[in-house]
Amino acid sequence: MMGNVLQRYLRLDADEGNMHQLEGFIETICDDFHIYDAYYGNILASSALIFEIYLNLKSGEPSSLSVYFSSKPKGLYFTVKLEQCFLDMALLHEKAGVTKIDDADDVSVDLHKMQMIRLLTDEVNIMPEEQAIEMVYFITGVNEMLTQQRIELLEKYYHKMTVTKKV
Repeated sequence: MMGNVLQRYLRLDADEGNMHQLEGFIETICDDFHIYDAYYGNILASSALIFEIYLNLKSGEPSSLSVYFSSKPKGLYFTVKLEQCFLDMALLHEKAGVTKIDDADDVSVDLHKMQMIRLLTDEVNIMPEEQAIEMVYFITGVNEMLTQQRIELLEKYYHKMTVTKKV
């Protein structure tokens, strides 16, 4: 990983057989940030769900999917360009925000997938100007908490060591 900022881009043909390219892209990024457990699974699952929804919504014409990644102080950002089906995806996102998960019989498979994406991410943003959906993961908050805990433990240890030596 180079510094605190990392940006990557993936363009792949929107075809079921290309899911492995998206998975490899996510895996490489997570390796760079040493993300393995729950967040790795959340990022991989939500990205795969976006890809699946895109495949269901796109017209019959061949198309490509563009995925942009960037790390920012707030966390990890994955932006997926949805030119061909942006309005459908935005509508799904809106419906997922007002539809109860308990209404399982009354919603489409894609709406269920969007609800899962909303549960797996820390933030989902619809970006009309870019015709994109952005998934955000606040991994820095976890790191800050761990760093603070380590500082407190080191301070306690240092205090014990200095008090013990003075006595």
